[in-house]
Amino acid sequence: MFWNLVWRRPRQVVCLGLETALAAYLASFLVRLKYVFDDADRLALIFKWPAWVRAALEQLEKRVAGRSSAHIVPGYGRYPYRHDRMVRIVNMPDTDQVRAAREWRLPDQPASSLVLYVNGWIDRSRGAEFIERIIERLDQRGGVRVLLAAKSDTYLDGTLRKRTCVMDLGTLPQVEALAYYRLADLVVTFYDPDVPINRYAEANKWGDCVAMGVPFVVNEEVRTAEEYVAAGAAFSVPYGDVEAFMALIETLIENPAELERARSAIGDIKFVPFEEALLPVWDRLSAKSGETGFEPKQA
Repeated sequence: MFWNLVWRRPRQVVCLGLETALAAYLASFLVRLKYVFDDADRLALIFKWPAWVRAALEQLEKRVAGRSSAHIVPGYGRYPYRHDRMVRIVNMPDTDQVRAAREWRLPDQPASSLVLYVNGWIDRSRGAEFIERIIERLDQRGGVRVLLAAKSDTYLDGTLRKRTCVMDLGTLPQVEALAYYRLADLVVTFYDPDVPINRYAEANKWGDCVAMGVPFVVNEEVRTAEEYVAAGAAFSVPYGDVEAFMALIETLIENPAELERARSAIGDIKFVPFEEALLPVWDRLSAKSGETGFEPKQA
């Protein structure tokens, strides 16, 4: 990519991840180039790097971010520093997706005490085994419906999908997947805390929940979810603790007012559509200022 940027000399590029942004950073010393560093997943946190590798990656990240026009981050919690190029864009759907999802005609559903929604990419690091055990227990309990619109290479197999409590929706387009939030009482989101970045997850599903007004459950080790839990818009249980999860389910069934309070709390969180949140980034790209570089300010 580096040579492609030098040869073609685009005026502006948007780079996803440090691996791509590094090429733009290096090319910007040779050609006039503005770049946006969209850091959806911090490379320094994705793997359990040796301490010296992680420190080196963080220093490189700071340099690349400092020369960018904007450093897009989904949240500040995963960064031990702040700087004036950072633009926080919370993972939210866009206006058209939400409008279409609210208008989508959904099928009638059997009556149940509670409807859970499991969707998106589910693998070992995103609670697949935990979810499997939960569904097994819910199937034994009865009375709870699980909407399943999940993708997985090795988990959530055919046997699990055929359990009585599960309605297998298959793989859905984004708008249709978003529409099913309207049927849900609670969205399930789990992240294995042994994966460093998972403790700082910024789930797209949380933004979907805000847009559609549905509370979610998350494992308590995820630090970035604490603001939702504190606001009463989400519930938390220890990762892998099936008994704690089942106790939560019983509480919500026996006390529906608690679920309604959570629905009201997440409805109070301001929904900023993705396209609206991007406006400051485009403003920075269109600015005529030629300033580059910064000294990172410690939080």
